[in-house]
Amino acid sequence: MLLDVLQSDQEAVKITRRLHISNGGAWAESLSKDQGYECYQLINSLPVSRTVSVGEFKIGIIHAGWRWHWDELVDAISLTSVQEEYATWARLNHSKILSRVEGVDAVVSGHQNTRYLKQRGNQLWIDTIGKTSLLTILDAGQVLGMACVV
Repeated sequence: MLLDVLQSDQEAVKITRRLHISNGGAWAESLSKDQGYECYQLINSLPVSRTVSVGEFKIGIIHAGWRWHWDELVDAISLTSVQEEYATWARLNHSKILSRVEGVDAVVSGHQNTRYLKQRGNQLWIDTIGKTSLLTILDAGQVLGMACVV
């Protein structure tokens, strides 16, 4: 959504801009055109996911969510369009998620505004800023503890 907003000021982007602002993106409105372009370039260069090793444990970080084996993200170039869409845009009913993401000990995602941190299986959704104006930050020990790993 932010990438769409930063790409253009045309009429078609106005709806996306309003949606972005309503989901906590008001901060981007204060960017100059040059800063917006730099932000766009930076975000566009980021990988779909990150895997952070903490001792013997692995924590996966992904924007919206993941439901396949984590190892499928190693070669992000070969993601299916469904996987790419899910990783970027998934809006989930947390109460219906019962399974764990295999191949990683915990998965941390954002994208989906929630009043409180949500945890299902080994997955955590931490995007609380849009509903509370508070940023949720967790250290690795908290993530692994909530995912019932340690």
